[in-house]
Amino acid sequence: MYNPNNVATEASPYNIDVERKAGEELWEMLGYGHGLGDEESRVDPWGHITCDGSVANLEAICIYLQGDEKPFIELSIWELLNLKPTTILEIPTRLTEDYLISASFLQTAMKDYLISTIGKEHVDWQSRITNPAKFFGIPSSGSFFCHSLWCCMGGYFASMIDHEAYCYPPGEIPFVPTLELQEYTEEQLMFLPVADTITIDPHKSGYINYPAGGLCYRDKSMRYLITWTSPIVYYQGDDKGSMGVYGVKGSKPGAAAVATWLTHQTLGLDKNGYGRLLGEAIFTCTKLYCHWTTLTKPDDDLIVVPLIRPPTERSRGSKEDIEKEKERIRKEILGTLGGDLMINAFAYNFSIYSKPNTDIGEANYLNQQTSKRLSYAQEDDPTPISERPLFLTSSSFSEKAFTICLTNLKRRLELSSDENPAHGDLQFLVNVMMSPWPTDSPFLHSLVASFRTIVEEEVKKVIARNTEKPDIHGFVMQGLDKIHLVHVPMLNMAAHRWQNPDKFYTFANVAPEKLGDLLNSSGDVEFRMDDGIPGDGVEPLAKFKLSHIHVVVKRMPFYLYGSNAEVHVDHVLRTSPNAQLSGGCVKLKVEPAITHEQLGEGIVAVFEDVFENSIHPLPRVEVEDSKDKAVKLDAAGLSLIPGHKHEVSLYSTYEDFLGGLNQLQKVI
Repeated sequence: MYNPNNVATEASPYNIDVERKAGEELWEMLGYGHGLGDEESRVDPWGHITCDGSVANLEAICIYLQGDEKPFIELSIWELLNLKPTTILEIPTRLTEDYLISASFLQTAMKDYLISTIGKEHVDWQSRITNPAKFFGIPSSGSFFCHSLWCCMGGYFASMIDHEAYCYPPGEIPFVPTLELQEYTEEQLMFLPVADTITIDPHKSGYINYPAGGLCYRDKSMRYLITWTSPIVYYQGDDKGSMGVYGVKGSKPGAAAVATWLTHQTLGLDKNGYGRLLGEAIFTCTKLYCHWTTLTKPDDDLIVVPLIRPPTERSRGSKEDIEKEKERIRKEILGTLGGDLMINAFAYNFSIYSKPNTDIGEANYLNQQTSKRLSYAQEDDPTPISERPLFLTSSSFSEKAFTICLTNLKRRLELSSDENPAHGDLQFLVNVMMSPWPTDSPFLHSLVASFRTIVEEEVKKVIARNTEKPDIHGFVMQGLDKIHLVHVPMLNMAAHRWQNPDKFYTFANVAPEKLGDLLNSSGDVEFRMDDGIPGDGVEPLAKFKLSHIHVVVKRMPFYLYGSNAEVHVDHVLRTSPNAQLSGGCVKLKVEPAITHEQLGEGIVAVFEDVFENSIHPLPRVEVEDSKDKAVKLDAAGLSLIPGHKHEVSLYSTYEDFLGGLNQLQKVI
């Protein structure tokens, strides 16, 4: 009835014993102690219940050193190992404040050097171990590796395996009374005992209230590698009885251990207990997978593709064969469909006038917008939770980490082809079906119908923003001697994807027109001029017509244009996120001088002291008397305030810059 602290035997004599029993049940279910995985007879497994919190003990062991400041590059290995935690944690912030290196760029740059990230992505991701025997055969090369499997979600599915029915290496697949567990999945579970440690979370597929994590060791002597002792809660001779002394967190709720043990006793950790419960959950997940697979038809604007391919597609059948298979999925091949356990991953794309979208950024936008409507991450979200038919999570496939898998998924989404490959990471959605009850057909049909309604609403929005049509276009005016116009772009609107000002005069066409038609105007299109960006109902400063419009800028990164009297600069947007940076009447110090003709046609200016790839997204600041934000002009890595000097290289064309050829000169 109480929730004692399992940190010491005296504080929780009964619950600690229960935790020990729960740990034994976990490692036995996972396959330890059955003579598997080349275990020696003297090796005894061990497991315990873990939880979150109590990180103060970890922080307290850090030694705070005092010393003189030194450049980071001059620190010795010993000095690096003894940096203050606060010093280490401040490094990303200092890089941003001092050099405008963004957090997203730093994360990407450091990814290849983070051992913890590399080690976990193979076992804690929506992926499979393609050859477990080869994976666990690494030590045979002469080196020793300590294998750790992360089975937080899937560990309890080992209850569907009869460990007494097979030996290592596995021979014939043991009989399972239902078809919900696929052969491939079963084979992976057979190899669990080969690992040295296995993490498992009872509060996930064990259906136990949070927090109840778990960790099992193939050799219980490994627990001595991480211990916490205190004269108050631990004494000599209690090493066998105590549970709280082992692990990175001593204090933990005893109720979690009791809940785990009691649920195990109630349901049973075998194929007739947890196995049946989880098997029904897999069945529910598989039925929902069938809905995702058959949700759309070839002539729909919406394209839905599950990550796990249906059988015909796995065998590289034709598109017609795949469509035929979707018509008979539920009756004939239900047992071979879906993911390994109870997680479905899928992604969307869309078509415009029967032509599939090939812009991966727009496909990501569609998936992100759908995820926002089917998740709840903001406290100020005005939409009631009751209006969400289901909850989805989202993530992304990195092009670097999932090369072949991602290429195939893009092809199936019709984003990419052999002739026109689509590059970039891809956003996708995930649904987890843990409940074994919603297998009633009308319920799932109504759930999927509500889901499709939401997705189709988002598809209409994304089609509208990708359809070029007449619109009102705004331009920033530069110059006094000769007027130059810079188009104010909107990357997320197809009609405005051509190129954000600060303060200025603007002008715009009065009647909606396509941008290309404006440039070809013969003087019959009316424009208006305003002070800044006008609001609704604001009268313009003037109205007029233009003709003989000459296009100066088509490409980037920065362009100089104008005349000898007035030189202007503009930064063209090429990818998102980005920011338009335009300046009028800038000063150049260059010998020999740039000619009037060169400035009239426009030349490329590359900022040599600004590394653009590392500074996006640019920092923004609040605009006074407004809810809007503007680009911070005095950022350390890219200062745009009047009087600041930048070193630039000049090129005749953008192609010359890309090829590193024909540099005109360097100027300030």
